[in-house]
Amino acid sequence: MGIWIQQYKSSGQQVNIVTDDRFYSEGCESDYDLAHYQTPRLMMCLWEKLKTDYQAVCCE
Repeated sequence: MGIWIQQYKSSGQQVNIVTDDRFYSEGCESDYDLAHYQTPRLMMCLWEKLKTDYQAVCCE
């Protein structure tokens, strides 16, 4: 994402970055809208919980 933003800025466009607390960029947080830096095993666990329990609960 950062590379795309830099390329966009380099073309002379203005970029306004807005923070949204629902996007947790430091790992996983239950009831997240977005999870970063998860191992394949943790992603599979998250997916299974979403399919069976319909809840976003971290597997750590």
